Amino acid sequence: MNIRQRRVARQVSQILSRILHQEACDPCLRGVHITAVHISADLGVAKIYWLQSQDYDVHKPPEPNQSQQRLLKSVGFFRSSLADHMRLRRIPQLRFYYDHSYDRGHKIEQLINKVRSSV
Repeated sequence: MNIRQRRVARQVSQILSRILHQEACDPCLRGVHITAVHISADLGVAKIYWLQSQDYDVHKPPEPNQSQQRLLKSVGFFRSSLADHMRLRRIPQLRFYYDHSYDRGHKIEQLINKVRSSV
């Protein structure tokens, strides 16, 4: 990723995080946290990885389907907000993906603890 892609990704992440935590009317979206943003080389597509931390219980991971649907319904609002805050000729298309890395990390940690306790 070049410098411009990193800068745009950082801006998208910061602006979307602020929107989700301050301007989102939907309580389901207030618990959404942006974990990473990857911008395509032509700056036309932003892949946004997110995690729902509200009511996050280690023993019962949250269902991302409801939040994913609400994020997809709000794409137009997010893009218009990005256009208001960013100086780009073309605002990237937003694609949201649930970030499974935290769930995988927790499973690996459980396996390591299980091996340690059995030794």
